[in-house]
Formats: sequence, structure tokens, C-alpha cells
Amino acid sequence: ALHHAAIEGRAKIVRMLLAAGADTTIRDKEHSSTPMGWACFGVDVVADADGDYADTARALLEAGARERQDEHRVQNPAVRAVLEEFRNA
Repeated sequence: ALHHAAIEGRAKIVRMLLAAGADTTIRDKEHSSTPMGWACFGVDVVADADGDYADTARALLEAGARERQDEHRVQNPAVRAVLEEFRNA
């Protein structure tokens, strides 16, 4: 559920799932990607107009998620700014 909410940029759902104990490090079986990887891919490829990908990334990072070198490298400027903010924190 966390992966699907992340790829669509559903920040409120992501926060609810995280509050319920969802694991930010779990990898899906098909692509071996974490929820953060799905959010980064989602903003660049899916680009759901109703999604708030920057807040989704922020929620994941606040819950302990991190960028991984073996996952999609996000191009979206808003999400890149959030990732940079957490890299420099």
C-alpha cells in the first residue's frame, strides 16, 4: 500500500500508513524498489496531477527513508529540493 500511495504522490495516505507502522525500507518483488524509489519514479513518469510528490518525499524522509543509488534518480525540481534539504540536514 505504501508503494502505491508513493507512486501516486498521495502524501496524506503515505503519512497515515507510516503512522500505522509501514516500513520505508521494504522493496517490492518486481522492481526491488523502496517506497522512496516509487515516489521518485512516480513524479517523473506517472506525474499524477493530484499528487503532492514533494510532501510525499518529505513524509518518507521524515520517517527515515533515504535515497538509494540503485533506484530511480528523480529529475523533478520540487522533489530534488526536498531530497537536497534532507541531505544537508
